Amino acid sequence: MNNDQIFRLRKEFSAIAMQWTADAPATSLKDIFYPSTHLRALQLDRLIVVGMRGAGKSFWSSVLANSDLRQATAKKYPHLRYETIEAVRTLRWDDQRKNDGLPESETISHALNEGISPRLMWLALVLNALRPDFIQNSISMDMPHGNWQSRFQWCMEDPERAFTSLHLLNQLLENNNKRVLVLTDGLDRMAPELRQSNDCLRGLFQFLLDQRKSKGLSFKAFVREDMTMREVANFPDASKLINEAIKLEWTREDLYALIWKKLGQNSAEFRKLVKDVTKRSWGGGYQSAWTHEELEDPKETEMQAILRMLTTVYMGSNKKRGISYSWWFKHLADSKNRVSPRTFQHSFKTAISNEPEAGFFEQRTHVLMPVDIQRGVQSASQDRVVELSEDYHWIKTALDAFRAQVVPVEWKKIEEIWSANQVQSKIADACKKFEVFIPWEDNQTGINISQRLRRVLEEIGVIEVRSDGTKIDIPDIYRVGYGIGKKGGVPPNA
Repeated sequence: MNNDQIFRLRKEFSAIAMQWTADAPATSLKDIFYPSTHLRALQLDRLIVVGMRGAGKSFWSSVLANSDLRQATAKKYPHLRYETIEAVRTLRWDDQRKNDGLPESETISHALNEGISPRLMWLALVLNALRPDFIQNSISMDMPHGNWQSRFQWCMEDPERAFTSLHLLNQLLENNNKRVLVLTDGLDRMAPELRQSNDCLRGLFQFLLDQRKSKGLSFKAFVREDMTMREVANFPDASKLINEAIKLEWTREDLYALIWKKLGQNSAEFRKLVKDVTKRSWGGGYQSAWTHEELEDPKETEMQAILRMLTTVYMGSNKKRGISYSWWFKHLADSKNRVSPRTFQHSFKTAISNEPEAGFFEQRTHVLMPVDIQRGVQSASQDRVVELSEDYHWIKTALDAFRAQVVPVEWKKIEEIWSANQVQSKIADACKKFEVFIPWEDNQTGINISQRLRRVLEEIGVIEVRSDGTKIDIPDIYRVGYGIGKKGGVPPNA
């Protein structure tokens, strides 16, 4: 490419990428990308869908709740049998809470304190959401229309009558080969205290286990992965439910294919470049969405070939600095080798919009140069650190111990710093302030709290313990944003 073409493509791709927002709901098929593992999660018999932050839980919840997108998905993937869905009822505890007619957190807390079992609370919530379906199918359901306290009380007084109503609706729908899908999302915002949040999640799992064989009523709960690490599945037969849960996972090839599809929806020149590389044309037409066979089931060879149109093969003058295709993913991955699409999109957006220094275009040979990709990683790391701090208010206190170190660092050194700086008590104070659980069981005795804290950081992918167990490393996606150094690594943010 000559300089004029490089400049033109950067400008066009940057304008497209700047329109991407992290939580934008899909409005048409062109906004939807279907990784293979996600298709399994969308099956109607999968009751629990688990994902890290940014993996797509709320995205798929919004797709399923949208009748047009659901019908488009049914046409594209008939095996999902979405044509049987008569209605979708949502119990979303995020910004849609009021729209879904759900009780406030304080109301939930009060009901639990008053003694309602979480399982019966979920029964009341579901029955209330299904009111239109009881009416449409001429089934009597006598739960009062008053405040939530009266509805909860009704279920507590005669749970058998309440469950019978639910069973009758399920049976009638099944006999008519119809379904009503009940979606649950945003569970981390349901109750104001993490202890009660655990109770709510356990109650939901117990309720779903009861409904596991239902055919007329289908249920699907989108759950943040760290919530499944808690002691919520300590009831009989819980393993039957948990073992069938599907994780929303993204391969490296999925992430690149997502970016290529998003660019292809709005750039004729990009579609031409992809056609030149793959020797295959794009398809278009249905709901104005452009599709490409190589992006439906992405393979490394094709995805890497497309990237090579835009950037250098290596991050330096030779392979010693790393192959750009694998380097980009590796430096965005957590300690479990996972990258969320939100993080990858943020990194690409920054890389393609990176403003070079004066005169830099004279040395630019590609649309994306290694310095662009590196800055994309730095920016994505800063963004991911903000997200992490929102989920875990205590995490900065724990990771500050690494700031004066260069990783990998001796575990004993971190233990000493935590002890000298009274990190345990600071974390406990922060958790009390924000009304969340301390990341160790406060009622356990005889445990090494430093070891427990280390395990929690491992579980959520923030640190990696080297094989000999003596040294701790931190992946770049967190290390850079927290300003922690590493010899030969991507420079940390200040």
